[in-house]
Amino acid sequence: MSEIQAIDEEQERVKIVRDLAILNTPAEPEFDEVVRFAGELCETRYVFLTLVDSERLWFKSKLGLDICEIQREISICNHTLLNNCILEIEDARKHPVFCDNPLVKSDLSIRFYVGIPLRLKSDIAIGTLCVMDDKPKVLSDVQKKGLLLMAKQIVHLLESRSNKKLAQLEVEKNRETEKIINAIACVNRDYLNGVSTRALVSDFLKAFLTITDSQFGFIAEVLSDKNKQPYLKHIALADVSKDSDTADYFNSNPDSELEFHNLDTLFGAVIRTGKALISNDAKHHPQSGGTPSGHPSLKQFAGFPLFREGEMVGMVGLANRESGYDERILQFVEPLLDNCSLIVKAYRSEMEKDAFLSALESEKQAFKKLSDKFSSLYHSLDDGIVECSVPDGKILDCNPAFCKMIGYDKQSLCNLTIFDITDSASLQQSEIKLAESISEKGESEAFEKHYIHSHGHPVPALVKVFKVNTNPAETPRAWGLIKDLSVQQKREMQRAQRKKMESLGTLSGGIAHDFNNILAIISGNAELLKMTQANKELLHHTCKILDASQRGAELVKRILAFSRKNPQSHSAIDLKKAIEQALELIQPTISTNISLRVDLQDSGMISSDESSVTQLLMNLISNACQAIEPNTGTIEIKLCEISGHHADPLQLRLTVSDTGRGMSQLQTSQAFDPFYTTKEKGRGTGLGLAIVHGLVEDMKAHIHIDSQEGIGSNVTIDIPVSHPGIVHQAHRAESPEFERHKVLVVEDETEIAQLYMEALQADGHEVFTAENGEQAWHLFEQHDNQFDIVISDDQMPIMRGIDLAKRIKMKCPDIPVVLLSGFISQYIEEAQAKGDINLILTKPIALDELRNTIKQFKVIKTRCC
Repeated sequence: MSEIQAIDEEQERVKIVRDLAILNTPAEPEFDEVVRFAGELCETRYVFLTLVDSERLWFKSKLGLDICEIQREISICNHTLLNNCILEIEDARKHPVFCDNPLVKSDLSIRFYVGIPLRLKSDIAIGTLCVMDDKPKVLSDVQKKGLLLMAKQIVHLLESRSNKKLAQLEVEKNRETEKIINAIACVNRDYLNGVSTRALVSDFLKAFLTITDSQFGFIAEVLSDKNKQPYLKHIALADVSKDSDTADYFNSNPDSELEFHNLDTLFGAVIRTGKALISNDAKHHPQSGGTPSGHPSLKQFAGFPLFREGEMVGMVGLANRESGYDERILQFVEPLLDNCSLIVKAYRSEMEKDAFLSALESEKQAFKKLSDKFSSLYHSLDDGIVECSVPDGKILDCNPAFCKMIGYDKQSLCNLTIFDITDSASLQQSEIKLAESISEKGESEAFEKHYIHSHGHPVPALVKVFKVNTNPAETPRAWGLIKDLSVQQKREMQRAQRKKMESLGTLSGGIAHDFNNILAIISGNAELLKMTQANKELLHHTCKILDASQRGAELVKRILAFSRKNPQSHSAIDLKKAIEQALELIQPTISTNISLRVDLQDSGMISSDESSVTQLLMNLISNACQAIEPNTGTIEIKLCEISGHHADPLQLRLTVSDTGRGMSQLQTSQAFDPFYTTKEKGRGTGLGLAIVHGLVEDMKAHIHIDSQEGIGSNVTIDIPVSHPGIVHQAHRAESPEFERHKVLVVEDETEIAQLYMEALQADGHEVFTAENGEQAWHLFEQHDNQFDIVISDDQMPIMRGIDLAKRIKMKCPDIPVVLLSGFISQYIEEAQAKGDINLILTKPIALDELRNTIKQFKVIKTRCC
C-alpha cells in the first residue's frame, strides 16, 4: 500500500467511526455483555472493545481496567488495526516488536495479547476486540473460535447502529429540506412585503443557523480597499453574547461596522480561494488566525463564498455545529446560497444608492452651513463688504459694517455707484483696481483709498477687490473687502503717544531720583542747622530753606507721579466718598462765576487711595476753571456704574465736563504730553493732565477727552470695580523705652550718609557708614555681625541695597533692615513680603522721620552664627 493510500484509508477509518456517532457515548449493555463473556471464555484479566480516532483508541466497553482511552502510538491494538488481521502474542516480553512497549514495561506488565480487527462492509478495520493478561498464555481453538464469534457479534451491533444512523440521517435530510423550503418561503414573503435588504440578509442568516444547527455565524460583503485588497464587512451577525465577556464583544461591534482585513484566517482562505472551507478542528487548522479578544471559542467552522454573475459578492460563515460540518452540509445549504448572493448584491446596490443620497444630502447641508456661515459673517463682520457691477461701479449689495462706515443706509447706497462715495483723489485708482478684479487674475492688489462719509469727512480704508464668477451673458460683478483704517490710525497715534509718555516718564523719573538726593542734602543740613541754631534770624532763614526743600519734594512727587514711579499704597476705597471728601477741599477754590454741579450715584470700591483721587480731581477742575475764566460757566461732575468688557464685568464712570473754550483736535491729541499747555505764560506747568494720565493708569482705568472749540470739554474715566483687600503694613514693634543702637548706614552719596550719621549720633547711637553694598558687607563681617539695625539706600553701584539686605537676612534673620528708595518697584515689594526687608522709607527722608524710625524698632539682642 502506498503512503497516499494509507492516508486515505486512515481518513476513511476515522470518518466511519465518527459517522457512527458512537465516540464518547455512555456504556451500552449489549456491548458490555459481549466483553464480559469474552473475559470468561478466554480467562483473561483484561478485555477491551476499542474504536479508532485520529490520535487515540477509545474504549466503548472494558473489563479489568478503569481507563477510557489510550494513545494510538503506544497501543498494541493499533498494530491490529493497521495490519487488519488477528494479532496473537503469547509473551510480549519475548516479542521483538513489543518487548519495549510502555504497556509491557509499566505496572500493567502486559504479557499476553490477542486482538481481532472489527471490519464493517468497507473491509477497513475501525476497532478491535482484544483480551490481555499479565501472564504468558495460549488460547485454545475453542477460545479462539468463540472470540471470533464475539467479534462478529460486535460488528453486527455496529452495522445495526450504522443502519439506524443512516435512517436517522434520511429523516434529518427531509427535515432540513423542509427547513430550507420554509426559509426560502419566509425570505420571499418578507421580500414581497417590502422588507429592507438588510433585514432579508438577517432572515437568511437565521435560516442558515437553523438548518445547520450552528451556534453562531455571519453574512458579510466582500469589498476591496484602496489597494484593491479584499476584506469583509458584516451585514448580519448572530448574537454571540452568551456571557459577560462575549456580550461586551458583541455590543461593542455592531454588525454594520465590523470589518476584517486580515486574510490569514479561515474566512480569509475562503475569500482568497473562492471555495468553501470546512474545519471541525478550527483551532488547529493551518489557516486559523485565532479570534479577537472577547470572541467566543471557535470549535468548528464552515465558510461558503457567495457569487453573483461571476463576482464574489459576499460570504457566509457558520461556527460550532456540535456534530461537526461535512460535505452534506454544503449540499443542504446550496439552494440558499444562490438566493442569498442575490440579496447581498441587492443590498450592495441599495447601500451605494443610500451612500450617494447621503453624500448628496451632506453636500446640501454643507452648502447650507457654508451659506449660513457666510451670511452670519457677512452681517457681523467689522470690515465692510460691497458688491458692485463692473465697470460702472453700481452698488448692488453691501453689509451693515459698510453702511456704518460710510454713514448711509443700504437703500441709499444701492442708488449710488462706488465712485459717488469715493474721494476725488482716489477715483482713478478705484477705476483701475475695479478693472483688475475682472481680469484673468481675478483680484486686485490691496490698496488704500478714502471714501466720503455722509457727513462729508473722509474715511481712510484698505480695499481689496475680487471677481464674482458669473455666466458670460451676465454683467460682470465684483466684491470689495474694505477695512476701516480710522480706528487703526487712532490706535497708532495712541501707541506713539504711549511710547512718548513712557520715554518722558523714564527721563523725568531719573531726573527726580537725582533731584531727591540733592534735596536730601539741602533739607538734611537745614534740619541739623535748625537743631543747633539759636540765632532767630538764621533760624528764620533755615526754615525758609526747609520750606523750599519741602516744595521741591512735592514737585518731585508730582514728577514721580507722572512717571508712575511714586510708591502708591493702594487699597479698596469707596470712590463716591473719596470724591465728596476731595470736593470739600476743592470747592472753596472755585471762582463764584463758575457753578459746580455734582451728580454722584452710589458706587462700588476701587483700588486706589484718597490722595490720588484728590490730586486727579484738583487737576481736572483746575483745568476746567481756567478754560472758563474770565467768563461764567458750569463744571459738572458725574459718577455712575456702567457695564464693562467681558474681562471687567462692572466699571465706574467718572465724568468731568465744562462749558469752557474747548480745544482743537490737535490740542486734544497733545493734551497728555508733559509740559504741554494751552495757557498763557505763568499759568500752568503743563504737568496737570500728564499726572492725571499717570494716576489713571495706576488705577488700571481708561481716560478719554472729547473737546470742541467754543463748546467745552468732556473728560471720561472708566475705572474697574475692586473689592476690599488686605493692606499689608510694615511691622514696627513699639519699644517701651528709648534704646541706643549700633547702626550701619549704607549710602553712596557721601553728604547724605554724613547727615544720617550726625542725626543718629545726636541721639546717642553708634553709627558706621559704607558707600556701597559690598563695602557694607565687609564691614558687617569685620564687626562679627553685631549691628543692631541696618539702614541702606537701594540704588548703589557694585551691590544694590536690596541684595545686601538678602545677604544679611540669610545670615542674621533677626537684624532689622530699613531700605531707602526714591520709588518702590515690584521687586522691592516682593522682597518685603518675603521678609528680606523690615521697612521701606521713601526718599527724600526728613531726619526726624529717620530718627523716629530707629526709636520704633525693638532690637533683639542676639548674636549671629
